Amino acid sequence: MQDTKMSLQSIIEYMGQLDLAIMKSAENNLGEIDEALSQELVKIEDRLPDKIDGYGFILEALESRREFWKARLNKIKNVVTCIDHHEENLKRSLVLAMQTLQVNKLEGIESYFKLIQSKKKVIIDDESLIPPGYKEVIQTFKTKKDAIYEDLSAGIPVPGARLEESSYVRNYLKGK
Repeated sequence: MQDTKMSLQSIIEYMGQLDLAIMKSAENNLGEIDEALSQELVKIEDRLPDKIDGYGFILEALESRREFWKARLNKIKNVVTCIDHHEENLKRSLVLAMQTLQVNKLEGIESYFKLIQSKKKVIIDDESLIPPGYKEVIQTFKTKKDAIYEDLSAGIPVPGARLEESSYVRNYLKGK
C-alpha cells in the first residue's frame, strides 16, 4: 500500500531531480520554467496539504541553493581577480626585464614576448586646472518614487504614474 503522504526520502530524491532540471533550465533558457522543470514540479503528490509542505521545503531548499551559488560566485570572482593580478604582475615583470636588459624582445624555446608601444594615455593630475573647453556637462534626472508614492496614496494624481497592487508568497513553518 502506497503512503499518500510525501516522505522526507521522496522529497530529497525529488530535490535531486529538481536540481538537475534547474541546471538544465539555466543552461538552456536562462532560468525560465521549461517543460522538463514543469514536469518535475508536477511530480509532488496530489494532496494539497502535502503539496504545500513540499513547496515549503522546496522553497527553503531553493533559497539555500541560491545562497550557496552566490557564495560560490563570489569565490569564483575572487579567483578571477587573483588571476588578473597575477597576469598583470607577470606582464609588468616582463616589461621591467626588457627595460633593464634594454631589449624589446625576450625569446624562449616555444614563445617570445615583444615590447610594443601602446597609444599614450591621458593622465589628469588636477582636474580643477583643466580648461572648460575640455569638459562637458552631464545632467541626469532621478524620479523620486517615494514622493510619487506619497502623492498617489493621498489621492493626488501624478501624470505618467500609478499605484499597482502586488503580492508575494512567504513561507511559514507551523508551530505544533
